[in-house]
Amino acid sequence: MIEKKIKVCIAEDEYPARELLLKFINNNEHLHLVSFADNGMDAAEMLQKHEYDLAILDINLPHYSGMELSKFCKKNSYLIFATALKEHAISAYDLGAIDYLLKPYSEERFHAAIDRVIQFSQNKKYEQNKSTDLAFTIYEKNNYYIIPYKEIIYISSHGKKTVIHTITKDYEINKLLKEVENKIPTQIFIRIHKQIIVNINFISHIQYNQGGSYIAYLKDEDETELAIGRSFASDLKEVLKI
Repeated sequence: MIEKKIKVCIAEDEYPARELLLKFINNNEHLHLVSFADNGMDAAEMLQKHEYDLAILDINLPHYSGMELSKFCKKNSYLIFATALKEHAISAYDLGAIDYLLKPYSEERFHAAIDRVIQFSQNKKYEQNKSTDLAFTIYEKNNYYIIPYKEIIYISSHGKKTVIHTITKDYEINKLLKEVENKIPTQIFIRIHKQIIVNINFISHIQYNQGGSYIAYLKDEDETELAIGRSFASDLKEVLKI
């Protein structure tokens, strides 16, 4: 059983599609609708303003596309795209989407996507609540490596692969960054860019540059500098209490 309802925000500009989606949400006992928008501009404001667990986005929207809106999604929220466009599926999963609903989709298909969100959520809670879980396990070239979290400096996305940068070496694994993010403790790691997650214990300081950009400087051997995405800067400053 899921402990509480999943709070949902949706962005859909077509009235019939939006009404059908609202019906499916109302028919699912695990979901609670927080807000909806019918254009990209309002959706961007909605995604930054409200507290939610899941965003369901159309791709072809006025002002901002669903793909562009993904950058406004709050950290640790889940993302589903619901669209008539077939050609963006791979890009959607690269952005960390849980599922890709191709219109017209059935109510059964919609509920199957929500079941995936529930499963991801339960797995994430299980991983984070295990008192003995102090390391991340990866499989590389027929070997299993157990990497203590305290040795992971940062994690970066490279298409369909993710690189775990540690104090000793880098490990490349065949997982999306979102999959890795769901298995690591949020008390230690924070996403600072759509392609980068950092161990906060390795952050030396952050620097504000003219034009509104930020750079994170790390306390590693290479004195690594990482770009901070504008939509992630406020969360990082809050965690670092600056």
